[in-house]
Amino acid sequence: MIHFEILVFTCTKCVLILWIMYFYVQARALYPYVPQEEDELQMQAGEQLFALGLSQPEWLVVVRAGTHAPAQIGLVPEVYVQIT
Repeated sequence: MIHFEILVFTCTKCVLILWIMYFYVQARALYPYVPQEEDELQMQAGEQLFALGLSQPEWLVVVRAGTHAPAQIGLVPEVYVQIT
């Protein structure tokens, strides 16, 4: 799916500056993950996410869009996520 938006996101492992157009795909967390850095996203096994892409080898940029809370963006290990 294609989504149009301006997104500014910086972190210790990547710098994504002003994505005008980006692609995202649905993903599912395979395992729970507890962040080690402030730019990482906590997730529970089975949780539905949107993957924006790789920030660097082995790390995905993902978005958790909640119905009761604002969307959260962060990094998770690529092997913890299955693209659906």
